[in-house]
Amino acid sequence: MGKGIKGIKDQLHLLTPYALHLVLVVAVAAYVLLGALAIRQLEAIAINRNSTMIRNDNIYRGDDKRNKIGLTEQNKNDYLRSKMECMIEMLKQRSSAKICDEGHLDELTDDVYNICFQEQIYDDRNENKISRNTIGTNDVDYLYWSLMDSIVFCFTVITTIGYGNVAPKTMEGRLFVIAYGVLGIPFTMLAIASLGKFLAEILKGITQLTARLLKTIFCCYSVQKQFKEKEALISDLKNDDNKQGIANDDDISGSSEIKKVEKWGEALVLIVAFFIYIIIGSIVIASYEPEMDFFGAIYFNFVSLTTIGLGDLVPKNEKYLVLTLIYSAVGLALTTIAIEIAAEYLKMLHYFGRKIDNVANVQIWFGGKKLTMKQLVRNLGDYFDLPINEIADLNLDEFVNAAIKVEAGELGTLRCPRPITVDIESIIFVDADESYM
Repeated sequence: MGKGIKGIKDQLHLLTPYALHLVLVVAVAAYVLLGALAIRQLEAIAINRNSTMIRNDNIYRGDDKRNKIGLTEQNKNDYLRSKMECMIEMLKQRSSAKICDEGHLDELTDDVYNICFQEQIYDDRNENKISRNTIGTNDVDYLYWSLMDSIVFCFTVITTIGYGNVAPKTMEGRLFVIAYGVLGIPFTMLAIASLGKFLAEILKGITQLTARLLKTIFCCYSVQKQFKEKEALISDLKNDDNKQGIANDDDISGSSEIKKVEKWGEALVLIVAFFIYIIIGSIVIASYEPEMDFFGAIYFNFVSLTTIGLGDLVPKNEKYLVLTLIYSAVGLALTTIAIEIAAEYLKMLHYFGRKIDNVANVQIWFGGKKLTMKQLVRNLGDYFDLPINEIADLNLDEFVNAAIKVEAGELGTLRCPRPITVDIESIIFVDADESYM
């Protein structure tokens, strides 16, 4: 019974990291949904049907709604006149090309709409909903952001993508965005980093297989040649200790080669995985997004996953919005891993050719505690009962330089042969007197 309970506890302990990932993802999803509901309320436009007044002098998409929400006749005429002037000017500019094929006319229509109506914020296709309340004798309507716009807006705020296709206009809404971002961005980055670590473990297994394959293809011949030369040297030696030392050198060298190939393999696997992820995602997104073809979807995925977020292409399909957001979140996790690896290589480039110095004062963190390199080496010497003077005389700068060369395969080992000391009193000679024995 006790063993069964212990086994269950062990299994639960193994599942704890995965449960943590799940909790973080669910918490971020809830945070986005709550933020969307809040911003809809804060940015709602109150419309008094009887007095024809509109709260917040904002311009919203959907010209037919302007006629329904009580604009004065003069305002309507001014609005229509400005639109007509814009369209006439656009037609004059475009007609100079003297191209009248169907594709050019479609492009002209898109340009007229995008330029002449770009100040609008809401679109009829988003099916903005109006709810009506009664205040005294006056009927009041509320024009809300669509739920899809609200969710995409909150998601892009906390992931720092920031498409910018929708933005708050009220002071309350803008203050909310500041507070929402201050709390949500670090929390979301933590969740994305946690998801990235989880994906990194999966990629690590693939990397190890890929690294060994690359090692077989590119390094097998040279490594085997080195091993054969050292084996021939070992066979000529008579001292078993030296044999063992050189054999250890072989193990270290072989291990160093594997680590080197695995390191490059990790970067290669990540690059391949990232591009495959974008291509597959583009095929899927292009199949249900009305305004994106395959190449448009690739462009959208790239600017989203790299958090460029230009906002010229945004999700429009409400039915598959959740799928699009999940795809973006996982892609951001992959991008996080890529940034970490790129930062490591940039750090190597930064220190390339520089002399390593002041190693003794380098701080190494172990959880929430830290030790300097000098402290760590001193305690390590005490643990292995090494002479104090040897530890004190150790040049850590030279030691680290040599250790790096060993790991790079430039040196075999840092082992130093020690002289064999024998206590003469403990030796028993063959011809010694039996009484002495």
